[in-house]
Amino acid sequence: MRSSAELIKYLMEFNSSPGELMELSPLFSDDSRVAEAAKIAQTLIGNRLLARFDTTLQRRDLSTMAECAKFLSQVDLNTMA
Repeated sequence: MRSSAELIKYLMEFNSSPGELMELSPLFSDDSRVAEAAKIAQTLIGNRLLARFDTTLQRRDLSTMAECAKFLSQVDLNTMA
């Protein structure tokens, strides 16, 4: 399981423009780590979807909740930290 600090670092790298960073971590530059990078990306996206679902639940925004639930059903929740 990855630490929160590592996930935040990877999220920043994942969302940055190519010219913003001098060097990507090996996670994103080593072709042999593609599966690991995909798993981390899935975790980050899943966490964002859960947070969005929570917010829309409080507002009772059923259409957005349904949209989040649709995507969350495709995410392996066991991989999320």
